[in-house]
Amino acid sequence: MRLLVAEDDRISLLKIVSMLEKWGYDVVACENGLQAWERIQKEDGPNLLLLDWMMPGLNGLDVCRKVRALAREPYCYILLLTSRSEKNDIIRGMDAGADDYITKPFSPHELKVRLRAGQRIVDLNRELFETRNALKEQATHDSLTGLFNRPAILEHLTTEMDRRKRQHKNVCVGIMDIDHFKMVNDTYGHHVGDQVLQGTAERIHSALRSYDSFGRYGGEEFLIIMTDCDCEDTTKHFERLRRCLADKAMQTSKGLVSITSSFGVGVTQPGVDIDPETLIGIADKALYRAKSKGRNRVEVEVVGKER
Repeated sequence: MRLLVAEDDRISLLKIVSMLEKWGYDVVACENGLQAWERIQKEDGPNLLLLDWMMPGLNGLDVCRKVRALAREPYCYILLLTSRSEKNDIIRGMDAGADDYITKPFSPHELKVRLRAGQRIVDLNRELFETRNALKEQATHDSLTGLFNRPAILEHLTTEMDRRKRQHKNVCVGIMDIDHFKMVNDTYGHHVGDQVLQGTAERIHSALRSYDSFGRYGGEEFLIIMTDCDCEDTTKHFERLRRCLADKAMQTSKGLVSITSSFGVGVTQPGVDIDPETLIGIADKALYRAKSKGRNRVEVEVVGKER
């Protein structure tokens, strides 16, 4: 467990650090509140804090308030070190955001058990944080490909279209379908079919721009959201995606498997009022057109006229 100690008296700080390191803590030592606050804000900032109340720059209470205002997760447990023992002072410390306090001079055994209690709370909170994130990941991502699942990508499309409407910019939505995917399953088995889906997701994802969105729409169909593209740019982008699948066979547990995909794309003009369902319907019709023209191609339809 990494533990931050902030104490402005250097001799006291060295004694505390030595004690904590003997107990097995990875100690981050700070000589004032400003140093402590800078260290806490870092991405790898400690979640167990031992703060002296009286320090120059920022005192222990100031740091407490800043930590609570930061609302960082996982939770930071704060043990306040103070020579104040009056009830009103204790209330002030707890009200500022401290979880516990220990008065000077303190017993090393008392400090040890109080830190151990704080460590249990930090560990439990981290487990809850990780579990919550895992559940959120499961709720919004496809378990096979790791992409956004259908509800999540559709929600993202709604948000993106609302934002682009306010900015008077266009949105394009592409539906991608792996050609003759049933034949892959029938020929090589569903395990290889799953590998093809995973490989397809990896290739397309790596070929997209960082601000494009990509999700599994269902079965062998995927939904792609692009912004800031006119019709010509959209066609170029989706042609590039088509080629990244068609130009190189995919390695599977049963050898190389060649696949192609068809793309149907709907592009909105700036100022055109259209809902996500209608835009997806237009992309779906374009996809049907791509399939009827022989597959392994991109069909793009621009929606409406600019107002």
